[in-house]
Amino acid sequence: MEPFIQIVPGSSSPLYQQIADQIRTDCSKGRLKAGDVLPSIRQLAEKLVINPNTVARAYAELVRQGLILGVAGKGFEVCPFRQKYSLQEQERCLQEAVRDFVSKVAFLDFEQKQIFQILEKELAELKRSGRTKERT
Repeated sequence: MEPFIQIVPGSSSPLYQQIADQIRTDCSKGRLKAGDVLPSIRQLAEKLVINPNTVARAYAELVRQGLILGVAGKGFEVCPFRQKYSLQEQERCLQEAVRDFVSKVAFLDFEQKQIFQILEKELAELKRSGRTKERT
């Protein structure tokens, strides 16, 4: 399945980060599965009407994170999920993600209860997709 990527040129998030985030989300929600082939750098750049270096940077970030892999003659494909970070690094990444989340929702004028309900719904969807596990 090809990812649906939509970029927002005026966003505070760089274009390469928007691309990487959307592919990461598609993987976490099961819309992209291990073995799925991503569009080539050139194809995606043409489709989004952006510089190919921007797509290459997004793909490089995803390769570094172990989410995708460059395969000779085939392009980039989604890797099977495997944890490549230590527990300490996972916790650091989680803390960073939570800080980013809180800073984005701080001014949306929602009550904590509403935020927690939406967060619980998203976590339940993540669990259903098999991309997370419960630790005891």
